[in-house]
Amino acid sequence: MGRITTDLVDQRKERKENRECRAAVRATAAFAGFPAGLPPKVGYTILMVKTSTVVALVCLSMIVLVRAADPSLDSSACGQFPKLYKDIVWTWMQKNLVDPESAKVEWQGEPKCTDLGQNGNHDYGWLINFTVNSRNRFGVYTGKQQHGVLIRNGEVVKGIGFGY
Repeated sequence: MGRITTDLVDQRKERKENRECRAAVRATAAFAGFPAGLPPKVGYTILMVKTSTVVALVCLSMIVLVRAADPSLDSSACGQFPKLYKDIVWTWMQKNLVDPESAKVEWQGEPKCTDLGQNGNHDYGWLINFTVNSRNRFGVYTGKQQHGVLIRNGEVVKGIGFGY
C-alpha cells in the first residue's frame, strides 16, 4: 500500500513540474514577442529560425569583410595610403547618416588594401572597418552597427553595411 501512495505522489510532482515548465516556456515566448496560444514547440521553432537567421547574416557579413582583406594584394593597386582616412570617412558620413551629429564611431584598425570586386571584376581600394552608433529617423540610437568603406584616391567609393 505504501508503494502505491509513493508512486501517486511522484506522478503528481512530475505533472506539477511539467505544468511549471510549460508556463515558463509560455512566459519566455510571450517575452520574446511570439503570439499567445502558440504551442511551445512552435514558439521554440520560430525562435530558433530568428536566431539562426541573425547568426547567418552576421557570419555572412564577417566572411565578406575577411575575404576583402587579402594580404597578398600589392598596395600599389589600391592607390596612395589614406593618412587622413578618419576625416575622409567622417566627411562622407556627414552626407549619408540621418543624424550625423549624434554618431559615435569606433575604428576597427588601420586601412587594408583590398579588392572588393566580384566575378572577376576588380574594385581596389583601402578598406576601413568601424562601428557606428547614431540616431535613426525616430531619434533613437540604433546601437553599434558594423560598417566599412572603401577609399580610393582620397574619397569613399563604396559603403558596406549601410543598407543601400
